[in-house]
Amino acid sequence: MENLHTDVVENILSRLPIDKALQAKRVCNTWRYLVRSKTDRVGLLVAVSYSHDENKHKLYYGDHQYDHIHGKMKYTYDALYKMDDVKFMDGMLGSCNGLVCFQRHYPCPEESFLICNPITGEAFYVPNPNNCTASSGFGYCQSTNQYKIVRMSYQVEAREYHVQVYTLGGAEWRNKGSIQTSLLHSTGIYANGALRSSSQLPEDNMIIAFDLDNEKFQFYPIVTF
Repeated sequence: MENLHTDVVENILSRLPIDKALQAKRVCNTWRYLVRSKTDRVGLLVAVSYSHDENKHKLYYGDHQYDHIHGKMKYTYDALYKMDDVKFMDGMLGSCNGLVCFQRHYPCPEESFLICNPITGEAFYVPNPNNCTASSGFGYCQSTNQYKIVRMSYQVEAREYHVQVYTLGGAEWRNKGSIQTSLLHSTGIYANGALRSSSQLPEDNMIIAFDLDNEKFQFYPIVTF
């Protein structure tokens, strides 16, 4: 292909599915530059579950580009076949830098969390916690280059959430104390190095953030207008 014009090569590479495009980036610097429009932008990951088979799931990667002929965006979805043999969870917890975390909510299973790279097919089942999860989140700590899952289980008698943290590659969950609150969402939203949720109680009127670096809670009042 070295004899082809750059525009022709770019046109050919732009038609590659995302997993092949990631491989093409490794060929040479020129190809890495030419496929940047496909590999360096945010795509859409879609998980499909089949109602007739609770163990059957399918992952699709959604890409988009502008159709100059019809004057509108064109969306395409490629099946990620390398994940077909992986036992999936029933809920997508979050994604960071190409890694995706799935969680099974009910009933409390033997394998509650799965972290995977849907492009390469690599998958890792996280050690099972000792009780059911009420709220959780998945994020990335830039200072330590580590991926973490934070889970909270509700203690009825104490009326508080028990907090645990798992670091990808670790052997077990680490206890991080307890917090008295009532969360509005069961999934923490990852942003700027912290997992964030809001309190369900109107009198609290705050954003609750768990910093993935120091592994401590921070509280921010919600400004009303």
